[in-house]
Formats: sequence, structure tokens, C-alpha cells
Amino acid sequence: MERLRVGLLREVSDLPIIDSYRVGLFKVDIIKDGERYVYNPNIGEELQKYINVIEKAVLDLEKSKWVPEERPKEFKGLIRSLKVELAKYFKSSPYYEHLADVAAYEYVGLGRLKPLLDDGYVDEIFQDRTDSPLYLTHRKYGLCETFILLDEREIEALRIFCELFGGPSISLRSPSAKSELRLEEGILRVSIDHPPLSAYGPSVHIRKHGRNPFTIGKLIKLGTIELFEAVFLLTALYFGRNVTILGPSGSGKTTLLNALDISLPPNRRRIYVEDAIESLDLSKLGYHQLKLKVDPIEAEIKIGSKHLEVLKSLHRSPDIFILGEVQDAKHSLALFQALASGVRGMQTFHSSGPEQAIRRWTKVHHISVEQILDLDLLVTMVKPWPHKSFRYVSRISEIDEKGGIRDIFSRPHPLSKSYQLIDLRESRVYMLMMRGREEDEVKRVMAAFEAAIVASMEIEDLEEYVKTFFNAFSKVLDNECIKLV
Repeated sequence: MERLRVGLLREVSDLPIIDSYRVGLFKVDIIKDGERYVYNPNIGEELQKYINVIEKAVLDLEKSKWVPEERPKEFKGLIRSLKVELAKYFKSSPYYEHLADVAAYEYVGLGRLKPLLDDGYVDEIFQDRTDSPLYLTHRKYGLCETFILLDEREIEALRIFCELFGGPSISLRSPSAKSELRLEEGILRVSIDHPPLSAYGPSVHIRKHGRNPFTIGKLIKLGTIELFEAVFLLTALYFGRNVTILGPSGSGKTTLLNALDISLPPNRRRIYVEDAIESLDLSKLGYHQLKLKVDPIEAEIKIGSKHLEVLKSLHRSPDIFILGEVQDAKHSLALFQALASGVRGMQTFHSSGPEQAIRRWTKVHHISVEQILDLDLLVTMVKPWPHKSFRYVSRISEIDEKGGIRDIFSRPHPLSKSYQLIDLRESRVYMLMMRGREEDEVKRVMAAFEAAIVASMEIEDLEEYVKTFFNAFSKVLDNECIKLV
């Protein structure tokens, strides 16, 4: 057997450490090397004591030619079975569950990735080529380098699990694999590109979802969105308006979408159409969620297409329809057909702003100006500094009666505060919210959302956050049907 991968994680003593924290049995050092940050996970004291035991456990399991009693349907099921089998080696330790977990990842060939996958500060992991180390995005320090260089065995393990648990097989005709690996506390969205597409060996991109998710309260504390902006967006969605979140890749579109989704009443029927499941699994918290996974746009052979599932969802009676990402002309056509049929919810769209989005829809995707009028709110996300994690809402816009763009809120500079540009009574979307109801009703819902956000602002645990949020919300509305006890 080759040397344990997890045993390669070592401390670095000749560079200044500016921060350290624990991730399970690992210690993470943040190193400042010139102008760059380096993320360096290493073995904690408890783990070091059991390295030889981990090696013996993995060796014994390999020699036994172990197979699970039932074929696991998901990656987390495989890890769970391995932990049960390996736990007997660590019964004398108070950390035996953590040690069995580390041993399970070592057995499947992903031991060095374990601390990165468990670290709630790490959102994305990249390796561009086989002779270039990993780098990652960190919620506190932005882009961080590492000393970890995944070898062929580790990349091959990722590829195998992508194929086993739902991804397409890699071939010369289709040299890319994209899949989701489900863990106990979230999902890994894994993309691997192989030669000849990737010129210098396999490249890897891992995006983490569902672990330590952002809530509206967290986003407000981070300066991503202002309280009154969040209240306006949630009120619009509550009254059945549509929200499109715009921005370039990595600007936080899906993060904001998920935070808004968490904050809408659980008893509303949600239907999601996604090619990669980036929405949160909230079913255990009492949310009604139907998730439809379609083939990605780059798939060679498609079983389910996004635009057809959008159209079919017109008959599935959604209260909130969530279209993960609008990618091509067919997706746009289906979206605007759904909007014309009265379906409302949220979607994301790659664009630098509403002007560019409208140009693409009308000039490239051939959506008519009359159809554009069915859009309600356009939220523009910006990532002002490429190497930092900070993202923010720069504009909240609407389509006016003539098909033009009018900003309701604006934040012209990342270090400034957002401000309201127009009186809400001048907003077309606000007046649509009041159709068939008194303005006091709309204002009461806005007050309820504000009270809910403030009440739950400091809560980290998602289950407790949801309970506190909707108890505060229902207290203002006196609406017992959404109160969570």
C-alpha cells in the first residue's frame, strides 16, 4: 500500500501563520506568504496518535476485499458503511467516530480532501492541472493557495465516484464529468475535465453546497445586502412576484437565491428544475420541495431537458417555481412562457447587469419586448475584488411600463451603503403587490419579514434559525399556519 494520503498533511514552520483553527481532528493554519494567503491543513494531536491505527485499519479492510452488504445509492451511504466497519479499530478513543470518518475517506482515496470538505469556511476547491497545487475560495480570506497536489489516484477516485453516483462516464467524445456527491451535511458539485479537453492533464473543480448555508441574516452581517432590500425582495416573493438574480460566475447568485428560499414560508409548494442540485434540502425542516434534476447543457445524450421540465411544471401547481439557471435560448423561451402563464418564483442568469441581460434576451434569445414586461425584479450581484470573498447587491431594478429599466435600490460602490432611489409607490412591482389588497396588508408583511430577520440575525444553527424566523414572522402576522413550534 502507498503511504497514507492524510499523513502528507504537515505543518509549515518557516512562514508566518496569521490564523489557526480546528476542523474536526485537523488544524488549519492560514499563512501569509508575501501578498498571497496559503491554506494549510495539518494533522492535529489526537489524529497523529492514531495514524498507525488508521493505516492498519485501511490495510486490513483492503486485504479482506470488503464490500457493503447493499450497494449504496449515494456517496454518503458508502462512507456510512465504511465508518461502521472501521469504527472497531478506534473504540478505545473518545474520538472514535471522527477517526473512523477519516479512515473511511482514506480508504476511498480522498484522505487529503477531508479537512477541506469539512471546513465550513471553504466554498470551492480547484486544481487546474496535474502539476499545479490546489487553491480554494475561503469565506474569510478569499482566494487561498495550498501545498496540496492531488495525484492521479486521488483524481481517479473522484472520477469513479462521480460515475458511480449519477454522473456521465468520461470518454474521448465526452471528456468532462459533472456530478453531485452527497455527504451527510451537504452536496459536492464535482466537475472533472480530462484530456484532450484539458490540455495539461485532468482539472478538478469542487463546489460545496448545503453545509453551513448563508441565511439572510448572515448576508446582512457580511454587507452583501441591506435589511430593507431583503425585506422588499421577500415581500415581493411572498405576494407572488418574480425575482431574477443576475451576475457573473462566482458573484453569489445561488447563495442569495438559497437565502431567500429559506426565508419564504415552508408550507408553500416549491418546484425546482436544476441540472446541478444547488438548492438546499429543507425537507427535514418541514418545507414542501419537489426537485427535478435534468441533464446539464453539455451532456452528450439528454434524458430530461430543462426547458421541457419548465413547461411541464406549469401543470405541477407550484407556489414558488425555482429555475436554477437560465443558460440558453430554450431555457429563456420556457421561462418567459411560464411567466406568461402566471408562474412566479426565482431564477439566476449570467449577466453583468440588467441592461446586458435584456440585450441577450431580446437580441440573442429572441424574446420579445412584450415578454420582457413579464419580468418583475432584477437583482444584480457583484464581486468587486477577484481575490476576495466579498460580494454584494449593487442594484435592485424593475422593468417599467415601457420595457425600460428602473432602479429601485442602488449601491454604486462596495464600501458604501445602499440607498432607495424611488418612493415604493412609484414602483410598478410594489403596485402589483397591492393588486386586490390594501396597502396596510403589504406593509404588515414587510414588518413581519423585518422582525423575523432581526430576531434570527445571530443564530447559526439552521433548524433553530428557521424556527426563530417564522415564529417571529407569524407573531406579527398572527398567522398560525406557518408558525414552527
